[in-house]
Amino acid sequence: MKKFFTIAVIAITSMIGASRIAAQDYLLDYGPGSVYWCAQQQQIINSMQMQNAMMASQISAYYRQQAAAATYHLMTNPFQPMPGIVTYDGAYITPDTVNEYHKEEVPCEHCNGGHNYRTVWYGGDKIRQVKSTCSFCHGKGYVTKTVRN
Repeated sequence: MKKFFTIAVIAITSMIGASRIAAQDYLLDYGPGSVYWCAQQQQIINSMQMQNAMMASQISAYYRQQAAAATYHLMTNPFQPMPGIVTYDGAYITPDTVNEYHKEEVPCEHCNGGHNYRTVWYGGDKIRQVKSTCSFCHGKGYVTKTVRN
């Protein structure tokens, strides 16, 4: 009798579990954590990764084209200067306008005096102020930019 009761409980439990899975398959549960929701999230992640890969490819193609143009210019005109350069600041300087620019120290717009401060929460009511060196000015508080006169 004990074995029969155990087998009956296992059979009923397995049928309830199977009916719950079948109901979820046919009721199309789109809530968070469901199979369909997870698949949709994976599609979103895949599309973002594809967009990032396309942008990286476009940037790489741009720099390859710039390098090819510079190489072509050096090969065909070895004794003439390059027609123009793009500085780290984004200023485009040509041989005609090279005297119109100068270097200037300006306050860094990414930090507060060379350092960034952030608050870190350790749980409960424990917080701490963390000071880190700015990666743009390296703690100086200013950067050197090429500016037009």
